[in-house]
Amino acid sequence: MHWNRLVVPLASAALVACGSSNTLSSGSSSSNTGTGATGATSGSGGHGSSSGTSATAASSTGSTAASTSTSTSGSSGSTTGTTGTIATDCLASSPGWGGAQSAGGGTLCATPGWCDLPGTHMRDVCPDASLCGGIQAYEGCSGVLNDWGGAALDSSQNMLILWGGGHHGYFGNEVYALDLNRLVMLRLNDPSDVSGFDPNNCDAPDAYPDGRPVSRHTYDGLTYIPSSYELFSWSGAKAPCGYSGTDIWTLDLPTVGSTALGGAAPWTERDSTVTSGQLRADPGSVSDYDAHDDQVVFDDLYSLWSFSDATGVTLLLDHSNNALDDHMTGRIDPVNHLFIVMGNASAAPAGGVFAFDLTTNPPTRSDWTSQVTGCDGLIQASYPGLSYDTQLNKFVGWVGGNTVYIFDPSTKSCTTQDYTGGPAANANGTFGRFRYVPSLDVFAVVNGVDQDAYTLRLGP
Repeated sequence: MHWNRLVVPLASAALVACGSSNTLSSGSSSSNTGTGATGATSGSGGHGSSSGTSATAASSTGSTAASTSTSTSGSSGSTTGTTGTIATDCLASSPGWGGAQSAGGGTLCATPGWCDLPGTHMRDVCPDASLCGGIQAYEGCSGVLNDWGGAALDSSQNMLILWGGGHHGYFGNEVYALDLNRLVMLRLNDPSDVSGFDPNNCDAPDAYPDGRPVSRHTYDGLTYIPSSYELFSWSGAKAPCGYSGTDIWTLDLPTVGSTALGGAAPWTERDSTVTSGQLRADPGSVSDYDAHDDQVVFDDLYSLWSFSDATGVTLLLDHSNNALDDHMTGRIDPVNHLFIVMGNASAAPAGGVFAFDLTTNPPTRSDWTSQVTGCDGLIQASYPGLSYDTQLNKFVGWVGGNTVYIFDPSTKSCTTQDYTGGPAANANGTFGRFRYVPSLDVFAVVNGVDQDAYTLRLGP
């Protein structure tokens, strides 16, 4: 069964009209410290993290307008350094549901190599910043990708679903997609009305006033669930201060483009109550869909968990004595039923290559870092692109540029293939934005709002 997504039939890069805007004034970005949360700062090309008693903050970098950072102490979660409120509905003139489509162009690769898809810049379909100033924060829609934004492949429709933003970077929570059947970039809906959302409240709720989730750095926490046609989202560094929570959301993809704004649908916040163990709120989690058991497998860096509509959240393995690094990407090997997590090997023993064997109960975790050969460029990278090729029955990794790494879990080794014209790396990682599309036998990647999307076809 396939569903048909409803997309506004607009002209190239058309935008649903927004009403008057109210901008967040520029100034210093803020973080909160105290008993309720722990602030974390970042260096270039990554982020910092530390766990607190109830929440964790991850800082946004990139093209922010903030030049200094200040913090307040105490447990209230209040911040200083920003002024103004967001109290204007930038969607006042919206007809109730939104969308936009880029010009598109190009073709899928007919022969091995990289192929540029012209007319697929995400910025061309972003909400009009001049009209929707209240959601722009310090970076605008570039924060959807540049601020540690992830993606998942909707394999039923051949769409790479992109969602992100968060912290002080961008407050818009609209959803984007690269349509690989039509070779266009889409904005599937409008952002929430953020009237009443306080950008100075670091303890802001998980959702905007309309009930839809606040924008956030999504890392590797986005997964497509084919059995229910849903996008799964776990935690993330949220607007406005980058705090992470233990909230789980699912997005009903068949109705994302046709559901009127003003209510929580088509997003649903799921029950994240656990009967054993403790969910941790830390940035940098990893996740993927496990077809064998029709569940999402995700790791909060301290424990391995599963989520399904039938069973909710279930603890699979507590490995808190051997926490994972927060700069990694994880994918399921459906043949051997392994969850492979890799990245930032320089942070060993927390970083490197780990295999969770899902055939055992509980799963077993093995550190493969010292056994893997030929993969240094892949496993040393922070947040590498990683996907499982169902034709090769191997993983394929990419960290920017021309080279791809083909990882064989049976031999714990990589080979490489090089093709000219590969897209540039994103300094803050790729996560799930590099995905294999089984029905087309190509890989797709979106790595910048002002960069075309690309596809890759591998050689024999």
